[in-house]
Amino acid sequence: MLFSRRLALFLGLFLIFPWPAWAQEAFGIPFFTAHYVLNKFGVDAAETTLSFQPDGKNKVIYTQTTHAIGIFSWFFHQKIIERSILPRTSKIPLPIEFTYSETGGGKNVHARIVFDRKALIATGVDRQGQPIHVKIQPDTVDFLSIQLALIQAVAEHKKSLSFTVVQSANKLSHYDFTYAGEKRIHTPLGELNTIVVQRFRDHKDRYDFYLAPRLHYLPVRLVQTKLKDDSKLTLNLRSVQWNNSAEPANHRGITTQ
Repeated sequence: MLFSRRLALFLGLFLIFPWPAWAQEAFGIPFFTAHYVLNKFGVDAAETTLSFQPDGKNKVIYTQTTHAIGIFSWFFHQKIIERSILPRTSKIPLPIEFTYSETGGGKNVHARIVFDRKALIATGVDRQGQPIHVKIQPDTVDFLSIQLALIQAVAEHKKSLSFTVVQSANKLSHYDFTYAGEKRIHTPLGELNTIVVQRFRDHKDRYDFYLAPRLHYLPVRLVQTKLKDDSKLTLNLRSVQWNNSAEPANHRGITTQ
């Protein structure tokens, strides 16, 4: 009986004093786990899981895991895990470490980049095994955390959607996105209004990102279009689980099959 009273008292205090904001989100983005499916030529080819989670009080970890599914899994056995570690102290996503691991396909591939924010230097090893030692800008991100930077920028209605990325051994890459309007699309989570941003690569590919304000600007669809023949790869959000009460009504812990 005494234990029950103490438990009730604890729960009462928990409800009176909710978790602080840092326990629920980082960079204005609530913590989540989202599952996507890649469709190629009308067939589901791969599954991607994005996980944005706290790592103690001072860091967050953003992870992307990808593997083939269905008939494609008969031929492609690779599992790719990309991970960005970021401090909570910065107002924008600024990685301090990025790792890449590709296993199961015969030759394993690993990469690691460490960001020295004081010296403005990124060092490590790229996917080809080449050493990385490159000067960076104060807002330079990696190939994975650029996703968080884009979500935050669109959520804050920023006009500039330009990002600098460490991607290869000795140079920085520049990614420029433009707003392309709004569109209501059908998803496994229902009809959603989205903000569309585009990126062109070498006049060969166009990338269309559909970010849903209702889901804290989480991308719900990504379409890569080959401009030469108009062929497409489509990545669609299938489910999302939010870690806290900031999740939108009617989408809390929603899972679709």
